[in-house]
Amino acid sequence: MNERPFFVVFDTSTQARYYSDVHELMALPPGTVIRYEYKRYLCAPDASSALDNLIDNPTLLPVDALLMYGEKRSFKKGDADPAEMLRKADSIFIPTRSCRIVNVGKVVGAERNEDKLHFHLEVRGFVDPATPEIDQVVTALEALNTLPFGDRATQHKWVALLPSAVQAHRTNLVTENSVNWSKVVDAMIAQGAQFKDDVFWRISELREVTRGGDANPVRLVRRANNKQGDTDRWHVDHELHELKKYEIVIETHSPQAHGRNVPGDATLAVINQDDEDTLLKLPTTPVDIVPNQSAVTPFRVASGLKILGYETALKLETQVPNAAGPYPPGSSAVLTVAIRKERWRLVVGALLGLSAIVLAALAATLGDDAFAAKLASGIGAALSAAAGYWVFRGELKLG
Repeated sequence: MNERPFFVVFDTSTQARYYSDVHELMALPPGTVIRYEYKRYLCAPDASSALDNLIDNPTLLPVDALLMYGEKRSFKKGDADPAEMLRKADSIFIPTRSCRIVNVGKVVGAERNEDKLHFHLEVRGFVDPATPEIDQVVTALEALNTLPFGDRATQHKWVALLPSAVQAHRTNLVTENSVNWSKVVDAMIAQGAQFKDDVFWRISELREVTRGGDANPVRLVRRANNKQGDTDRWHVDHELHELKKYEIVIETHSPQAHGRNVPGDATLAVINQDDEDTLLKLPTTPVDIVPNQSAVTPFRVASGLKILGYETALKLETQVPNAAGPYPPGSSAVLTVAIRKERWRLVVGALLGLSAIVLAALAATLGDDAFAAKLASGIGAALSAAAGYWVFRGELKLG
């Protein structure tokens, strides 16, 4: 086929350390990038070869991927992994996100089947769980023995290619639209997945609040050190500017099927994830999660000393009082951000700094017989330096 490969990637979340992967996948705003890793033996042979081809020919990227959640109907949180392969008759299958693979890398293992295949996924919209092609994908993959769990030699696959029987309708499994997010949550609850009692929210937008009160979407930028094939360092950041105000828009959803099992005292906390200089001035108190509403979480960015800016991250997580156990009680997400100074501050600050140096040098060369000019040059140098610092940092410090 001349078409680029289309991957189907499964999450099963049978272990607590992977449980939050599904929550984050569904909570992140479109355009952000997350990293997945699977050993080669968890990939169908044709999918494994397709990933190798993308590593060798990165110009083929990006390629489409559909992420799916799968679970045995009898599975309960904390159970051991199923011994039998997931099948349509005894399992639930829910499409969690339309994605685009933008980077693929490999860490060679002691044996070929132990290679670690990494890929970075740019998240997009949500596919309606009622889309007919979902059942067709599951049926075809089951016939090929390429679904999760089961016999390790002949089944036990988490990464597959879209079956040929569905290729003609692959566009129905790709979307930029987020309107179906609530339908995906509904499917999780209605079908009794292990997430059925969890709190669900998603980040619909990160935006800048201007002085005039307007709100403009924040631009996404790739980091300069991104390198194709890099297994770890591949980031797409939200570009923020120092001394500006921003807000995170949160959409919540609580289906009727939730009943009274979902805690009503759940809150959303915004936490510095990797901000050593604490430039992100985040809310000090968690935000109440109100079902089926939108909430706005404001924050601002302080000024730092680095000319080229900072890369950091913030984490949003659901908090429920007295929640026990290793499983998170609801949605979570990590947003990577690139904090930059506005260009005019860099240019004007540099010019004022240069002016201060020139005036200081002039003052140093003038003799005592030109006291007035020497004093004026010195005062001008001090004022230029102070003004340059103020423009650069957005603040003025004396002494």
